[in-house]
Amino acid sequence: MVDGLPMSVPRILMLVFGILFTLLALGFLFSSGAVLWLNGAHSSGDGYVSTHPVSVSQDSYAVISKLSINSRAEKALGALRQVNIRLECENADPERAIFLGIAEEEDVRKYLDQVDYDQVLEMSFYPMELRLQRHLGEASPAPPGSQNFWKAAAWGKGAQSVDLHLQAGDYLVVVMNADASRNMDFYARLEARVFWVLLAVGVILFIFGMAGLAGSLAMVYFALRGE
Repeated sequence: MVDGLPMSVPRILMLVFGILFTLLALGFLFSSGAVLWLNGAHSSGDGYVSTHPVSVSQDSYAVISKLSINSRAEKALGALRQVNIRLECENADPERAIFLGIAEEEDVRKYLDQVDYDQVLEMSFYPMELRLQRHLGEASPAPPGSQNFWKAAAWGKGAQSVDLHLQAGDYLVVVMNADASRNMDFYARLEARVFWVLLAVGVILFIFGMAGLAGSLAMVYFALRGE
């Protein structure tokens, strides 16, 4: 009842839908704020958003992880050139150089044949954890930087990273001490440069939220007005 008069059915419906659309618009605005916060809070200075680092400590010569890219994934990665994806690793000892490389699986298997290493079987992101399987061996590998089969590689002290934009195929990601010594102790994280994507999504959500809020409040206002 408004101004002592009962509300008509159309006005009741307008009020109900106005309230529902108001809640929906507030949801858009909340999502916009969350996306913009994510873009600012989890971005590094060069615009990358990263997962929390995972600590890996193994007494082997290498830690490897399989990376299979089919034709669909290759096209998707090609279409997302503006969303650059990379893997970053850093030795726990800042004075110890780390090696990070990606190569075709067959080449890595030959290189690490008879070498003691660990392979990642499962990876979870929240929290970021790894499940590893040991491959036993007695040989010592040659320094990884001396090999010429790497599709992408980086090594040295401090954080090292490689991009994951590759053609279709079966690859292995390899992390080792740069001098090919035993005992791995490092941090790893996945990073994606999605600054413009997140910013655009946040702005679009904000625009829809504000437009929806204005329209829904107008519906509530006219529904509550006297006839």
